[in-house]
Amino acid sequence: MLGRPAQAVPADPKQLFAAANRVVVITGAGISADAGLATFRGPTGVASNDELVERLSSHHLKADREDVRSFVNGIVDGADRSEPTVAHIALADWQRSLRATGGDLTLVTMNLDGLHQRAGADTLELHGSARRIRCEGCARITTGTWSAAPCASCGASMRADVALYGERVMVEPEWRVKRALPDADLLLAIGTSVETSTIANWVRFCRRDYGVPTCLFSLDPSVSAAAQFDLVVDRRANDLVDYIPN
Repeated sequence: MLGRPAQAVPADPKQLFAAANRVVVITGAGISADAGLATFRGPTGVASNDELVERLSSHHLKADREDVRSFVNGIVDGADRSEPTVAHIALADWQRSLRATGGDLTLVTMNLDGLHQRAGADTLELHGSARRIRCEGCARITTGTWSAAPCASCGASMRADVALYGERVMVEPEWRVKRALPDADLLLAIGTSVETSTIANWVRFCRRDYGVPTCLFSLDPSVSAAAQFDLVVDRRANDLVDYIPN
């Protein structure tokens, strides 16, 4: 509820996680690094910030559709050769455990790799799905690989049903997270630089308006990202399994 008094945040993340009954988890590319998938940003990322924004932008889709299609399909190809990590599996297990005892874990990801779903988690895809293909004319949805072929129904161009830079994030996942945040007793961000304005706003709402403790679990987080959270755990995503309650 708006204006709820801020909860005291224990210094020990294990204590914070163990006390949480209604959790919102946000994951970025860092959670899939141990699956062999490169992160996008940072010193080991596949692209600089400027290059990434350019190649996966809505205006670049108009200028060079094939380059965007190649980039997105490359993400899918890499994911298909990978397996969910212990972190993906641990989150799926935590979600089932909380729901079995009357709690909840709302899991929202910015990733397009589908590893959370393959681990068995109920997942909200904030940036959409690269395996879902949408017609830009009639909005027909199919599943599969984004090809250059036009829509079989109306002949318009097809594209992956993902939110590119310059486009709005997916409405339903955003709405469901906003519904969950006021009643949460933990917001946990994993493997994200927190540079997306949507994510930064959620963290700010939790700390300023909802009194929800916030934790960033990320290897070598930036100073600016760390400053946004009550608690920071500077560990690899796979180390999450040591902190989640059994």
